[in-house]
Amino acid sequence: MAVTASSDIDLLLKWLHQDTQDFSTLNDNSQIRHKKSFTAGTAAGQIDEIWRDQRTVINGANDDLDLTALQTTRLGGTTTVNFARIKLIYIENLATNVARVLTVGSGPQTFVGPFGGTAHTVSVPAESPLILVNRGDGWTVTNASADTLRIANSSGDSITYNILLLGIKT
Repeated sequence: MAVTASSDIDLLLKWLHQDTQDFSTLNDNSQIRHKKSFTAGTAAGQIDEIWRDQRTVINGANDDLDLTALQTTRLGGTTTVNFARIKLIYIENLATNVARVLTVGSGPQTFVGPFGGTAHTVSVPAESPLILVNRGDGWTVTNASADTLRIANSSGDSITYNILLLGIKT
């Protein structure tokens, strides 16, 4: 029995900007939509592995995710997910206090991926998502040297977050 993976991205951003004038109100009411699919496979625009979790990182700690050894439970059994390439990173900071910020990137054996360097990071504020997508070949994960995605918390309290990774397995 073959196991396959696929995913749809459907991001819709809508806005209404109003400029009130003396005799009228000008409205910019529009939207942008990004709708793409990842089909099953290992080529551009395809994935063959999905990993997701809800995790908590305590204040002053790091949640270092080894992208070549991620544990998950599927259909009642535990399995290990081993990524060779990452095509999508979704991290949602579930904190509601604006002072609770996650820092993604930089750490030991850093997965550089979309960050551009081993010391580069991205902040994910409370009640906010980070979505990074590479529909081409994906970002390379190198076992034992560039395979750790760090989620850091130095904001004063524990933070719970959702994470979803799509990619190609080893």
